[in-house]
Amino acid sequence: NTASHSRADCMCPGGMYGVGGNYSNGGSCADCPEGMSCAFGSHELFGSSDVHVEALTFPRVREGFMTLASQALSPYRCLVEAWCPGGDTAVCSSHRDNTKVAFGARLPGH
Repeated sequence: NTASHSRADCMCPGGMYGVGGNYSNGGSCADCPEGMSCAFGSHELFGSSDVHVEALTFPRVREGFMTLASQALSPYRCLVEAWCPGGDTAVCSSHRDNTKVAFGARLPGH
C-alpha cells in the first residue's frame, strides 16, 4: 500500500470528472457527459459557489450544447448550434432564454 506523493495523483484525468466527496475523502471519477468537456481535475463540487480550488474546474459545456443552471451536468443538444456557444452553465446567445431547454424560446420583445 503506497501513499500518494502528489495531490495530482488523486484527481480525475481529462475526459472524466470527480463525483461524490472530495478527492481525499472517498470521491470517485465518472465519464464526462456527452456535450461536455472535462479537463484534468474537473469535479462536480467546483460548480458550487462555496468551493474554489485554484486551477481546477467544473466540467465545461461544449459548443452546440447547453445545460440548465439547475441541471448543470445534464447537457442538451441545441436546436440551432449557434444559439449555444458553450463554456459555462446556462449560457446562450443574445436574446435567447437560458431557462428553456436548448434555448428554443426567444425572450419577449425579440
